[in-house]
Amino acid sequence: MYPFESKDVPLSKKARAWKVTKAVFLTKFNSNLLSFLIVAIISITGFHMLFSDSDITGNVIIEQNMSCPEIICPACVQRECTTDCSTCPTKTKLEAVETIKVRCTDGSLVDEGTGCELNFPQVDDQTSGTVSEITLSIGEIEFEENGNDDGFVNSIEYTIINKADYPIVPRIEVKVYKEWTSQVRNGDPNKNIILETVVPANSYITRTDSARIYFKGKQQKVRLLLLDTLPKKDEEIVAVVKNIDLD
Repeated sequence: MYPFESKDVPLSKKARAWKVTKAVFLTKFNSNLLSFLIVAIISITGFHMLFSDSDITGNVIIEQNMSCPEIICPACVQRECTTDCSTCPTKTKLEAVETIKVRCTDGSLVDEGTGCELNFPQVDDQTSGTVSEITLSIGEIEFEENGNDDGFVNSIEYTIINKADYPIVPRIEVKVYKEWTSQVRNGDPNKNIILETVVPANSYITRTDSARIYFKGKQQKVRLLLLDTLPKKDEEIVAVVKNIDLD
């Protein structure tokens, strides 16, 4: 006989189970067992929700002794399982390229197929003049003194730049004087420089020719007149002047 059965009427199995449940959950102890079980169930459920794997985000290190990532290059430095490749060398693929150079008439080298572009020389604006795209410039003048306020012009450097679209055959008249007068203007030149060469279009020439022209006085002027001898009559183009001072 079960402890909760009545002595007079025997209980069925369902009734017996219900009486046992009431005895377990409703019998009063020092702490109500039902309240204790409810608190326990809530605590376990909350703990499970708080630390459930499904709610954790980010990277998780499962093993404390996990190996660091593989080094990409020998110069890399590993710190705290991170790869610092700021010191890695940069590899550059180099390809051999063949370049053919062509030497132009002025001596410069250019790539084949690009064509030659003449680099005209720089001249002093104070001692040069340009007419019809043709420039004459006086460079260095060598002279010597005799000690009596006189001397000789020994050589003259000059440059002819022809940017016109036609060639010229130049001749240069040289006059050395102290003052420009009608007598000097109408007089014969002290020297004629005949180049016996052609200066083609879009080209230039620089020369130094001897002169040996006597002068008297400390301050003198050297005048060059450029003429083109290609026409039947020599054609004057441009004249330039440069001072020389014995002091």
